[in-house]
Amino acid sequence: MYSEYFGLRLAPFSIAPDPRFLYMSLRHREALAHLRYGLQAGGGFVLLTGDIGSGKTTLCRSLLAHTLPQVQLAYVLNPRLDTIELLQTVCEEFRQPLPTDSRSLKSLVSTLNAFLLQAHADGQRCVLIIDEAQNLSVEVLEQLRLLTNLETNEHKLLQIILIGQPELRNMLDGPELEQLAQRVIARYHLEALDPADTRLYVQHRLTVAGLTGPLPFTEQALHRLHRHTDGVPRRINLLCDRAMLGAFGRRQPQVDTALVDLAAREVLGRATQKPRFAISRKQGSALALVLVTVFLVAAWWLVNPQSIHVTAVSPEPAAATDTTRLLTGATITPSSGSVSRPSEPALAELPDDLDNALRILGTRWGLQLPAKGVCEAALTQGAQCFRTERLTVDGLRQLDRPGLLYLREKGVARWIQADAIEGGLLTLRAGDQRWTLPLDALPQLWQGEYNTFWRLPPGQTTRVYVAAPRDPAGRWLSKQLEALQPASPPNTDWSTRLRAFQQRYGLHGDGKAIPSTFLLVNRLSNVDEPRLLMHNP
Repeated sequence: MYSEYFGLRLAPFSIAPDPRFLYMSLRHREALAHLRYGLQAGGGFVLLTGDIGSGKTTLCRSLLAHTLPQVQLAYVLNPRLDTIELLQTVCEEFRQPLPTDSRSLKSLVSTLNAFLLQAHADGQRCVLIIDEAQNLSVEVLEQLRLLTNLETNEHKLLQIILIGQPELRNMLDGPELEQLAQRVIARYHLEALDPADTRLYVQHRLTVAGLTGPLPFTEQALHRLHRHTDGVPRRINLLCDRAMLGAFGRRQPQVDTALVDLAAREVLGRATQKPRFAISRKQGSALALVLVTVFLVAAWWLVNPQSIHVTAVSPEPAAATDTTRLLTGATITPSSGSVSRPSEPALAELPDDLDNALRILGTRWGLQLPAKGVCEAALTQGAQCFRTERLTVDGLRQLDRPGLLYLREKGVARWIQADAIEGGLLTLRAGDQRWTLPLDALPQLWQGEYNTFWRLPPGQTTRVYVAAPRDPAGRWLSKQLEALQPASPPNTDWSTRLRAFQQRYGLHGDGKAIPSTFLLVNRLSNVDEPRLLMHNP
C-alpha cells in the first residue's frame, strides 16, 4: 500500500523468505559458509541454530538458489513426522518412487541406499536439509544418524544439515543422542543483528525494493527499532512494515520514533521503551564475560604492573603531567616522562558518535561528509563504508588503512582512530589527543570492531555487496586479479581465480567478490588510499 508513496517497486518488508532480500551480515556470511561446507564435506551432520525469525530459512533458500549442479538436495520443511513418514518424505524429495511396501522401514532404507549408491557412481553428492529440526523426536534423530552409516569403502553417501531453534542444541547435548552429536562436523549459532547491522539491514531491503532517495527512517527511529526488536530480522520486518504504513497514512516523508513506538505496541504488544535496567539473556551473558575478563586482567596487572606501557604523544608535552588509565591494565604515560597524581578516564571524555568519527576519518580519503548519513554521502564521492566486528591484529595489518577501533573501559566505550603502525607500535588518535601502544597489547583492549572506507572501482556508483563479473566493480576486479595472479592457468574462470586469491590471503568469500576482497586488492594494486603502515616491519 505504501510502496508507491515511497517510490518502491516491491514490498520491502515481507516476512516471506525471499533470497533477494537476504542481508549478508558477518554472522549470516559465516552461517552460509557453514551450510556450504555441508555441501562439500564427506558425511555427517552440520548444525545451524538461531532464534525465531533470525533468518535461518532465508539462508536455506539462498543456499538452494545457488546449489552446484553436482549436488542433489532434499529439503524437509515440516519434520513433525514419525520415522516412516520422514523416510517417505526424503524419498519423495530425492524424486525416488516409494517401494511397494512403503510402510516398511527396511524397504524405505533399501530404496534410499540404492539411490545414494547410484548418485555416488554418477559423481553426485546428496545432501538432506531439515528445517525446524527441533521438532524431530529422539527416535527420528536416531534414524537419521543411521542413514549416515550408508557408505562405500571410502565415502559417506549422505550429508545432513539440521536447522532449528536453540533448543535443538540442548537436545543434542542429551545422553540419548551422544552418538549423533559426535557426528556433527560443523555447528553455528546465528545471533541477532547489532544496531549498526539493523540500520544496514533496513537500508538493504529498501534498496532491493527500489529505493533511490534518502532512507525513510530517522536515525533516532532506527535506534528505537533495534531496541524494540533486539535485532531479530522478522521483528524488524514487522515493525518497519507497520511503521511505514503509518507514515503513509499520515503523509510523513520519514518514520520517526513515535511511529516506531506505535508499531511496536500494535505488532509486538510492547510498551514504548524497554526499562533501562532490563537486559536480554545475550546481554547478560556478555556482561558476565566482560566482568570476568576485567577481573582477570586487573588481577594480572596488579601482579605485573610494569608489563604494559602505553606512551602518550601530547600536542603540548609540557602540560601533560598526569598518568591516565586508558583501560583496565593499560597505563598512559605522558611523553614528558613526568608522572604525578592518577587521573581518571580518557575514554569517558571522548565523543561517542560513530557518524562524527567516520566524518573525521573520511578526510583522510579527501571526503567531504555531513554530520549524518555519512556512508550514503561517501558513495556519491566514490567511497564505501566497511564494517566488521571480528578483525584481528593481523587483519588490521593486512588491510593497511586507518580505521576506527571500538575501545572499552569500565562500561564506557568509544570509537578511536587507528592512525599509524610503525614497527610494533600503533598510534591512536581522538581529536587532538594521540597515544601509542604496543600492537601485542591491543587484543587486551579491543574485541575486533572496526570501521573504515575503501575506494570504489571506476564506474561503480552503487554500494557493493557481492559484485558480479559484468558490474563495473567486477570488471575492474577481474583485471586486477589477472595482474596479481599472472601464473593462473589460461581461461581460468572468474570465480575460480577469485577463490584462489582469497584462499592465498586467508580471506573468506568462497569465490564471491565481497568488500573485504576489494579492500585487499586495492592495497595490492596501489589504489590511492591512506595507509596505516608507516613501513613494513
